[in-house]
Amino acid sequence: TLGNDIILTAFKGCLNPSQKVACGRQFSFRSSEASLWMSRSCCDSDNCNRGDVQVPVADNTPNGYTCEDCFTDQPANGCTSARRIQCTGKENTCSSFYGISSRPGERAKRYSSKGCATSDVCTIGVFSLAGTQALDYQIRCLPALKV
Repeated sequence: TLGNDIILTAFKGCLNPSQKVACGRQFSFRSSEASLWMSRSCCDSDNCNRGDVQVPVADNTPNGYTCEDCFTDQPANGCTSARRIQCTGKENTCSSFYGISSRPGERAKRYSSKGCATSDVCTIGVFSLAGTQALDYQIRCLPALKV
């Protein structure tokens, strides 16, 4: 989601074994202007991914953590923040992204954003998942503040 522009994507196919670490996990990054939410389920027998894609419900319940909040798609030196965003669900990490990335079906652009994330965004990374591409980027993470 970028502002009010939502892109929903679902992918089925064979998985590169190097990406198996992301199986059974949900990833989210959210600022007030941009968000990314991904879920990956995996199976290991022929045609086991038949049928409709099942999308887990996102948990938007505030969890008492907050992070700096900013977004720009015109960054010179990254975005700066004077405000905070309330984290939800399993988001317990503050993350900042600076670099070039593209949403599914769009050309790559330079973005800078700070917001709440699940810890897997930093330990595994979301840019190895289908649908999102990133080039020349940095992700930094810190524990979120409990209020």
